[in-house]
Amino acid sequence: MEVNLVRLSASGIERERGEITPFGFKMSEYVRWGYLVSDEERKVERNEVVMLRVRPIQLPPNTMISSMGVIKHPFGAVLDVLADNVGFERGKTIEKVIFVATDDGMIEKEDLLGVIKVIFIGVGLVTKLKTVEVPKTEYGDEMMEFTVKSRVGSKVTSKRTKKSTHGYWRSNLAYVEAIISDEDFRLRAGEVREVKIKDFVLPPFSVVVMGGVVENADVYPVEVFGEGGTNRIEEERIVSRASVIGLEDCKVRKGEFLGSVSVYYVATRKPEIRLKETRISKAYFNYKEDDIKEKRLRYIHPLCFKRKDKARWDIIVADENRKVRKGLPVLIKIREIVITENSIVTPLYIVRNAIGTTLGVYQPGMPPEITDEKFISHALFLPVMDGEIKKGDLLGIINVYRVEPMNFKSLTTKLESWKDYVGYKMEVKR
Repeated sequence: MEVNLVRLSASGIERERGEITPFGFKMSEYVRWGYLVSDEERKVERNEVVMLRVRPIQLPPNTMISSMGVIKHPFGAVLDVLADNVGFERGKTIEKVIFVATDDGMIEKEDLLGVIKVIFIGVGLVTKLKTVEVPKTEYGDEMMEFTVKSRVGSKVTSKRTKKSTHGYWRSNLAYVEAIISDEDFRLRAGEVREVKIKDFVLPPFSVVVMGGVVENADVYPVEVFGEGGTNRIEEERIVSRASVIGLEDCKVRKGEFLGSVSVYYVATRKPEIRLKETRISKAYFNYKEDDIKEKRLRYIHPLCFKRKDKARWDIIVADENRKVRKGLPVLIKIREIVITENSIVTPLYIVRNAIGTTLGVYQPGMPPEITDEKFISHALFLPVMDGEIKKGDLLGIINVYRVEPMNFKSLTTKLESWKDYVGYKMEVKR
């Protein structure tokens, strides 16, 4: 597919025609950490979208990255990263991040801004992924020192810490948690704030992956987290808040569905599996169809699944001309993408358009469930500068994973088998 590759040069925004072939990838079982540590001091103001320098992270060849949920800075959240190249088969260096401020404050040098997951992959044509081999995994054991800040109420605390870049082993076994507002609030388009959500518990040895589909017509959650407490994935954590950005001027009611996250089980050592069966809940769904907004009470049924270790990338290409303003999210019409039933979508990190980043994708009407076929017609784009999107511009790329839905009993059985398997692997490596 031919697209416009949009880059920033000394003379301004430049477009170059390029050919992009839809590829797929196969993932290794091991994931490494990457710590996004501020390399500058910067005062930020609420709602501001800024580029922040970070301590350079060297990524090996044959890797892709995604966000590590729940871990954030008290004054904002990382939305995406910038690297010196976007190819998968070459090594790359991350030196900047896109950061959205949820409060006024000072970012200090050595502050931890967020964490990424470095995933080792083999790349190939979607039709030939069975024959693709994942390159040898480079286990990371570099120790890094930085400042972790957390906040309870208005009190911000700092703690100097050292962490290894050695990551975890994936189970690909997960369940879905709904993000439901626990307060009434108003929001303007482009405004960012932290809101209370109905608490949910993250079990020990689990990580969170934000959804990549817009599920509320007015707001989009960019991160979920807890107040204070631990961020250690080996421990139980309570998620009680979300950072959200306004898509339109709106009023959100308590009990409104904002989005969803997937909670995956992982292992940094032989895990202690704790399962708590989720029950049916309900929330108000705020959606738009034919430019008419509706709010409807809907039941949310528990969903567990196993994600496949093979997946594909879909290319997000603008299908209209649109002027955009820095910090104001906009739904841009794209070349339509049909995503088959029993699939999930997540954004692919590393900015691919100099004007901004794609936060997620959108289908009009009631938000689709994982088990539904999805007809994607728009991308939610957040500009980092004033500019113009032109028809044919590459906006970003999404990961599309096939999944196997299952019930709680099946998840329990598969987790027990995986726990024994990964425990054996760790013993052998010793």
